[in-house]
Amino acid sequence: YWCPHQFNNQMNPFMHEGTTGPEIWRQAKKKVDYFICGIGTGGTVAGVGRYLKEQNPNVKIIAVEPSESRTHVGAVHTPHDIIGLGPGVKSKFIDDLDPGRPFEEGPRGYIDEFQHANSEQSIEWARNITMQEGIMVGPSSGAVMKVAVEVASRPEAKGKTIVLVLSSHGIRYTAHPMWEGVKAESIMALPSVPDMSPEPLLKWPLDRNTPADIQEVTKEIHAAAIVSYKGAGGIITAGVDSTLGGTQSRSRRTSIESSREGGGGDSIDFSFPLTP
Repeated sequence: YWCPHQFNNQMNPFMHEGTTGPEIWRQAKKKVDYFICGIGTGGTVAGVGRYLKEQNPNVKIIAVEPSESRTHVGAVHTPHDIIGLGPGVKSKFIDDLDPGRPFEEGPRGYIDEFQHANSEQSIEWARNITMQEGIMVGPSSGAVMKVAVEVASRPEAKGKTIVLVLSSHGIRYTAHPMWEGVKAESIMALPSVPDMSPEPLLKWPLDRNTPADIQEVTKEIHAAAIVSYKGAGGIITAGVDSTLGGTQSRSRRTSIESSREGGGGDSIDFSFPLTP
């Protein structure tokens, strides 16, 4: 295997200085007043921060860590739920900004501020971004957004350009407690998973092309269906009330493609079982 040693490899901040920084500067049209980034390895904030300071000495570089693990201001690490931030070790790349100096409150090198967000705040903001802005992110991005909103609320930040890094897609955190409510809701909405196998479970020729005839076929499998047939090679839309043994389930709706098979009539393929 190959290990990049991202906590100690100087190529980490070097690549952010040479690629991420210039990309931000270019896309922001050379106007960046605040740059806000979380501390994982510290490579992003160190590399981008160096580049932006060279372009605009007045830009404010703000690093974010968990409230439960503010090791870069001298606090003790404690457990938290913000995956990707606050690993419990001090960043070598941030240490190198002022070698030998103790970690304490205040600026360090070209990092102007060390701000923070706790687990609850980070999760809340990650959900806000996902549900209100349509950008699915994880808790580390939530932490950065919480700090960005606070910075934007400062009087001196009015009209300024604030750039922040939302570091990862929320799909990576489906097992994280932040999505427990959504997963519970999905279970309520879809108690059983549809059968997505490629082979159809039910298939029969459509020599009889009327809605009434199709209803007669569906009754043979103990289901009552209301079908609108759109013609050969078209689409059949069925509103199905599945029944078995006199028990009627909730109504389901599906679209069923009609396809022609060698020399025969059209056919209907159901891609999920008609269970009671």
